[in-house]
Amino acid sequence: MKNKIPDNVIQFPVMERVRDIINEKIDSEIEKFETEADLKEECVELAHYCFQLINDAVVGNDFVNGFEDFDALDINKPEMKDMSVIINMLAASFYRYKDLKHPFQDVLDDGNDKLNELLLECEDDFD
Repeated sequence: MKNKIPDNVIQFPVMERVRDIINEKIDSEIEKFETEADLKEECVELAHYCFQLINDAVVGNDFVNGFEDFDALDINKPEMKDMSVIINMLAASFYRYKDLKHPFQDVLDDGNDKLNELLLECEDDFD
C-alpha cells in the first residue's frame, strides 16, 4: 500500500514548478535568439548601407577619372566579388562590436596581422 499523505500536509506543486521553470528557460532562449537575430540583421543592414555609400562615392565622384564602368552590382565583374567580401568584412566588424561571431572575423584578424607586418617593414625602410 502506498503511503498516504495526511490531510493536514500541504503538498508542494513540484511538477507544476518544474514545468514553469522549463517554460521560463525556453522563453528566455527564444528571446535571446530573437534579440541576436535582430542584432545580426542590423549589422548586415549597416554593412549594406556602407556599401551603398562607397558605391555612390566611386561611381558618382568628380575628382578621379577612370571609374565610369565600375559596377559593384554586376556579378560578372571582379569588383562585385571584391565588394561582396568587403561587405562581409564590414558586417563581421559590426558583429564583433555587438559581441557576435561572424566567420570573417578571422579574416579581419589575419588582415590586421598583415598590416602590422607591413608597417614594421615600412619602419625598417626609414631607419
